[in-house]
Amino acid sequence: MKTLFILVGPKGVGKTHIRTLVNAQMAIKFLPVEPIWIDYLKNEAKDRDG
Repeated sequence: MKTLFILVGPKGVGKTHIRTLVNAQMAIKFLPVEPIWIDYLKNEAKDRDG
């Protein structure tokens, strides 16, 4: 079974720092979703505005 960790929080709370520490100790790969989310919102706005 795979385990999924989700780090959620506003900018500046230390998500990247935690990701760096965990990656160094456990070699866990992380997927930053903020760029994906921003692209999604931009596409939604284009679709809505025509």
